[in-house]
Amino acid sequence: MTKNGVVFKNLRAYRDAFGLSQLEAARLHAVSQITWSRWERHVRTPSPKTAKRIAKSTGVPIEILLGIALLLLAFFFDDHFGSCL
Repeated sequence: MTKNGVVFKNLRAYRDAFGLSQLEAARLHAVSQITWSRWERHVRTPSPKTAKRIAKSTGVPIEILLGIALLLLAFFFDDHFGSCL
């Protein structure tokens, strides 16, 4: 994992949702299929600049690609509504 990289927890889900193979997704984002595969397997991570570029080009918020949006929502609801949910 690179020092300044980010972990895409939902990168595979994004690719599956758009019906893309790893090769297609890699070509779409100007990286090799091996690089894309390594990102999905968390062997390597894209740089923050690349992560922002992927989020912008896909229209998927970076928080969703990073897998933190649901976590943030869970904290929000727990803090504001407690155990009533």
